[in-house]
Amino acid sequence: MEINKKKISNINLLIIFLLILALLSYVIINKFQKNKDQALALEPISINLLTSVHPDLSWNFQPVEPKIVVTPGEVITVEYIVENLGNIETTGIATFVYFPNQFGNYISKINCFCYDAQTLKPK
Repeated sequence: MEINKKKISNINLLIIFLLILALLSYVIINKFQKNKDQALALEPISINLLTSVHPDLSWNFQPVEPKIVVTPGEVITVEYIVENLGNIETTGIATFVYFPNQFGNYISKINCFCYDAQTLKPK
């Protein structure tokens, strides 16, 4: 009878130990993940703004600032200079592309001139 009580006592101690170990693991992992997320959230990101124009379109199209630094969650406005260098009125549409493709998970356009066709008179 005493051996059975000892076995039950050892099993209970083992269960309590495993529960405490699981709880400590959960707390440590969550604390590490929160610290990691906070560190990443505060890390500024440098973005190079590159532009190109179709060869048949005589436009000058460039960002006012070719490189911007943003903090995740920050809302910023990016401005571009667009000029028609040709002799006739022309219309074009800009497209918005980012590299690498995974970057799209972290950026969103609130408003963009690229949604509509832009008609420019000659300079």
